[in-house]
Amino acid sequence: MNELKFAQASSSTFLLTPVVSVYEASTASQLKRKAAELLTNKMHNVILNLSRINHMDSFGLASILSILKLCKELGGTLVLINPNSTVLQLIQLTRLTTILSVVETEEEALALLN
Repeated sequence: MNELKFAQASSSTFLLTPVVSVYEASTASQLKRKAAELLTNKMHNVILNLSRINHMDSFGLASILSILKLCKELGGTLVLINPNSTVLQLIQLTRLTTILSVVETEEEALALLN
């Protein structure tokens, strides 16, 4: 999976970073599969680093909502970090900011999750 980086951020949280500029169907599918593999009762939070994404389509948004649902089922949550202005505007226009947390840094995300 060369389009996705994974790292453990804390004992209950992992960081996923798509390393593509366009977040579309194939990347979204990979990300959703990887999150489903990694999520457990102990690892139930996801930080999704959007810093390398320049464009996101509806498949990207749907995968984010799927990951959020998986996290919530395990008592965790999803935090998005560092989206560029275009991606942030899409998230805001779709009113996903009402159910998603969006912050600028991994440190802010970890603080929010603790």
